[in-house]
Amino acid sequence: MKKYNLITVAVFLIFIFSFLFLQIITPSKSFSDLENRYLQQLPEFSFKELFDGDYTADFESYIEDQFPYRDTWITFKNELERLIGKQEVNGVYFGEDDYYFEVKDTYDAEQLLRNITYINLLNSKLEEQGIHTTFFPIYSSYMYYGDKLPTNAPVVNELEITEALKQYLEMDVVDSYEILQQHKDENLYFKSDHHWNQLGAYYAYTALADIYGFEANSLESYTKKCSDTPFIGTLYSKAPIFSYPGDEFCYYDDELEYSVYIHDTQETFDSLYFTENLSNKDKYVTFLGGNNGAVQISSNANTGRKLVMLKDSYSHALAPLLAAHFDEIVLIDMRYFKMPISQFMQEFQPTDVLYSYHVMWFSEDKNLFMLRN
Repeated sequence: MKKYNLITVAVFLIFIFSFLFLQIITPSKSFSDLENRYLQQLPEFSFKELFDGDYTADFESYIEDQFPYRDTWITFKNELERLIGKQEVNGVYFGEDDYYFEVKDTYDAEQLLRNITYINLLNSKLEEQGIHTTFFPIYSSYMYYGDKLPTNAPVVNELEITEALKQYLEMDVVDSYEILQQHKDENLYFKSDHHWNQLGAYYAYTALADIYGFEANSLESYTKKCSDTPFIGTLYSKAPIFSYPGDEFCYYDDELEYSVYIHDTQETFDSLYFTENLSNKDKYVTFLGGNNGAVQISSNANTGRKLVMLKDSYSHALAPLLAAHFDEIVLIDMRYFKMPISQFMQEFQPTDVLYSYHVMWFSEDKNLFMLRN
């Protein structure tokens, strides 16, 4: 028995010191492609931060983030949990046919009503200037592919949020739900990400054609271009598993000439699609370069119309399709936009304003109070 105990202790110590050795010799990583986030680096020691507790907390985060073979251990843990029947990890549900779903059983009704009030306040000013305004709700993938959700997974019927929007918003609400529902067999959302793909955005674009009075381009009129490597999205990053096939990532290009100006960085580009990102894990930033406070698209459409899109990231796949019908489009993300919105509207003088939001995100967004300015 004594010999057995000695062997057990020896194995345990070898295991501990092996990982300690690996921790020392393994270079720190600055970014996790798997989790799509920056990792904690070794904190700089100071007695002040030690006594405040900040150093200890940062050091613990450093050990967790820089743990040897961390990505493999996380993936192995998720596989074990799936094996014993767990259907959810980090708020993400494993669905059928390689689908991931991020679902909730409730939404913030009070914040939703506050956000409706903020938009109505801005809308009243825009109407005085003769600017046409529209609200465009966007839905989660489970609203179309709910049959692939695990049994009894908690969900919010997002159409209920749209009904509240229709009841309380003082503008047109254009609902794309039915047209996407008709085409859901064509795979309109990424399976590993919360966003729709550009085919889903295309059918949403056709729903906007009537309200804006233009004829939507046919799908065949675009040149479809796809990445050589699969897209692994943010939902997979929250609950990675082994041998995941990933999604096809494609975009639809037309023959018009465009100029894209990123206000945040003051850079100008000659394409709607930032194709250098097609080889990266986060391929969704191929659409207009990702999240920025303001992005301005200029085209040679010569329609005499200018559009402002107050939006979230779903609109990054939608705006390139709308760009053919407006001389200028400015996409504004209130999470990052610093200029008073009323001042911007006076300077830009749009003909149309489109509020394009995922309904659950809209019900939780705490940045829209700035629309009062």
